[in-house]
Amino acid sequence: MASAPTTGTYFFHTHCNESEQMGRGLAGVLIVDGDTVQPYAVDETIFLRDWLVDMETGSFRNFVPSAAPIAPATFGNLRSANGAVEPEIRMPASADCRIRLITASHAGDGGSR
Repeated sequence: MASAPTTGTYFFHTHCNESEQMGRGLAGVLIVDGDTVQPYAVDETIFLRDWLVDMETGSFRNFVPSAAPIAPATFGNLRSANGAVEPEIRMPASADCRIRLITASHAGDGGSR
């Protein structure tokens, strides 16, 4: 079987109503492995997100600020890794581990402050 021509870790998301779709979590990871995969003890993908959530009701807040409809969305007030607010990610000591770290902020720049 032939391997994929461009192996790697890819992040994908919608470009239709992007602020709301990303804000609700419509995004994902695509991993393309080739024929020669390194033998790692752990191959862990960590997907970092921020969410605009009303902490009292648990519902989503507005994804685009109403005061400036052209401005990009704001950073969320709740952060998560792989969907968990306080995840525990275990790695074996003294072993080769691959970590695929993806920062997927719906604020548009994918960064943190």
